[in-house]
Amino acid sequence: MDYNVSFPGLGIHDLPISREFVNIFGFSIKWYGVVAALALALAMTLSFNRSKKFAWKQEDLLDYFLFLIPCSLVGARIYYVAFSWRDFSSNLWAIPDIRSGGMAFYGGVIGGCISLYCVSLYKKQNVLKLMGYMAPYLALGQGVGRFANFFNQEAFGCNTNLPWGMISEGTRSYLEYLNLPNLNPDLPVHPTFFYEFLGNLLIFAVLLVGQNLLLKAHHKWQGFDAGLIISGYLMLYGALRFVVEGLRTDALYIGTSNLRVSQLLSLIMLIAGIIYCFVYVLYGKKYVQVKVEEKAE
Repeated sequence: MDYNVSFPGLGIHDLPISREFVNIFGFSIKWYGVVAALALALAMTLSFNRSKKFAWKQEDLLDYFLFLIPCSLVGARIYYVAFSWRDFSSNLWAIPDIRSGGMAFYGGVIGGCISLYCVSLYKKQNVLKLMGYMAPYLALGQGVGRFANFFNQEAFGCNTNLPWGMISEGTRSYLEYLNLPNLNPDLPVHPTFFYEFLGNLLIFAVLLVGQNLLLKAHHKWQGFDAGLIISGYLMLYGALRFVVEGLRTDALYIGTSNLRVSQLLSLIMLIAGIIYCFVYVLYGKKYVQVKVEEKAE
């Protein structure tokens, strides 16, 4: 399916966008998969390039990625199906059909974290240090990956009169399908996927700087500092997603309530990150000092 995407406030009209990247002997490869693959490749490459500074072997990181990728896909699908069960309960064969759409980011993160934990147990490595090292690249990957939503013309928000408001056949048809009195299919919508792209790039930069400062201060990548980077991700992405999710029109809800699943998880992430930061401020210096004294002995 092709779209004509316009940003009227920016003077951009009928920008041709296709969901299909290439068709090989009748097999269609979508831009969604291509963008996701590029985001993953970028995150892997950058994480490999800095691994030596943080005492990680590239072959170990590769092992983690080999398990992380399929587990993230499975987790993203299970999460989506679980909170959209009414759409799948009468057709169970549709569950494994991910080419038809239906993946949830938080489910992918949960599946990925479970895989990292299991592999770290097998390798007898510190999973906290690993996740603290990988956190910036998670933000980068999900930020770049959000451009896949642009090609699918999905994950957009409610109507807006801001200059960068977007409108296309995809936004019109979905808003017509929702048929809600507060949504006008003929008006531009928030390009919320682009908000997440910008926000995640900022998170990536902040976490990267944070890693370098902690490493420079303590001369070694420590579990407690890795936890601080994780808490930074939890707070920053939790806040970002909470705001963006409030604008989106395709949110998943808990049962028949008006409670948005992703907003609830974002709030939990934000609170968890704040709690860890308080713990770090209260006990961090003491923890580091004890480690230094143990090393001196």
